[in-house]
Amino acid sequence: MNQYLPIAPTDTTQPSPAVSMVCEIRQGMTPWSFVRVDQITTATLRVLWLAVIDPGQPLRVKLPGLQMMTARVTALEGQVVELAFDVPLHPAVFDYLLRTHKA
Repeated sequence: MNQYLPIAPTDTTQPSPAVSMVCEIRQGMTPWSFVRVDQITTATLRVLWLAVIDPGQPLRVKLPGLQMMTARVTALEGQVVELAFDVPLHPAVFDYLLRTHKA
């Protein structure tokens, strides 16, 4: 019998609570840029981006402490860019990011 109680999973479909996180993003062969993360779910990431972006090209994203991931632009409004991960974050990884990067 398992002596540990299960942990209630986080609802990862809703926008995250306030996070304070900076990640690195690059598109193509452009230099890496540090950007502020506004919201994150297991499937999406919303960042404040000041550089020129090509919505048709995938981006490489480096979240703190994680391997590089591929994401695609799903929405672009002013300087706010919403990205969708090609492979969603595992719920445990998502919970880790929320715990370690609370605003």
